[in-house]
Amino acid sequence: MSTIIRHIQDQIEFFTDTTTKQSGISISGLALLCGVNQSTITRLLDNLMHKTPSKWLQPLVGKDLTLCTARKQGGQVKVISAFACSKVIQHYAFQGVEVAQYSLDKFSEIGINTWIQGITKPQQHQLPAKSQQRINAREYLIQARRDFQSQHNLGIKESYRQFVKLYNAGSIPVPEWVKETKPRCSYQSLYNWEHDTSETYGGRRGKTKIAQNPHLEKFLEAQTQANPDIKPPELHRLASSKFEAIPSPDSFRRWQKRHQLATLTP
Repeated sequence: MSTIIRHIQDQIEFFTDTTTKQSGISISGLALLCGVNQSTITRLLDNLMHKTPSKWLQPLVGKDLTLCTARKQGGQVKVISAFACSKVIQHYAFQGVEVAQYSLDKFSEIGINTWIQGITKPQQHQLPAKSQQRINAREYLIQARRDFQSQHNLGIKESYRQFVKLYNAGSIPVPEWVKETKPRCSYQSLYNWEHDTSETYGGRRGKTKIAQNPHLEKFLEAQTQANPDIKPPELHRLASSKFEAIPSPDSFRRWQKRHQLATLTP
C-alpha cells in the first residue's frame, strides 16, 4: 500500500509516493511556480489534445499527467507528476514569465524529482536522529548525482568529478538540511555511499577483505602498476599462486574498481 507524503512550502503543496519514489505538485502549487492563475494551468492541460502545444509541452500529449489524487482536509487534490510539472514550467519560462524562470533555475541542476523529494523526505521523521539525518543526506546526494549525470549526458566518472566540484563550490542547489548535514563531499566518499563498499551508514569506515591483508594489497597494487590493463581474474590467479586463503574473485573485482577510482580522485 503506497503512502503519500505531503509537504507545504511557500504555499506550494509537494507530494512524494514512498512506494514508487515518484513526486508531484498540486495544480495550485504548479500555478504558483509558473506565475499564472490555477485556471490557466487547468486550461493548458485540458487543451493539450485540442491545440498545437509548444515544443516543451509536446512530450505530454497523450500521457497520463496525474501522479495521484491525494486526500486532504476539505476534499481531494489532484497531483501532477514531476515530469509534467517540469515541462509546464519550461513552457512558461521560455515565454518569459520571470516566476517560471526562477522555478526552472531552482531545480535545473539536480532535477525536479530529486528537488521535491529533498523537501518532503525529512518530514518522514520528526526531529530525526543525527545518524538518520546523515542517511537521508547521503541518499539525497546519491540521487542528485545520478540526475546530474543524466541531465548533462556525462560519463559516470566525469559526472562524479563535476558534481563534487560544483557541490563543494555551492553551485548545486540542495535543501538547507542536506547542506548542513553534508557541507562537503569527495569523489571517493560519494562513490562509497552509492556502492556501499567501504563506509556504513553509521559513519564508520571499514576495510574490504583485501585491504585487511596489507601484503596482498601491496602485491595487487604492484601488479596493477606494472600492468594497468590487468583484469580481476588474472589478479586472482596470480594471488592464488602466492597467498593462501585469498578472497573470492568478486572481491578482486571490487578492489580493482575502488583502486581505480581512488587514483582518479582529485
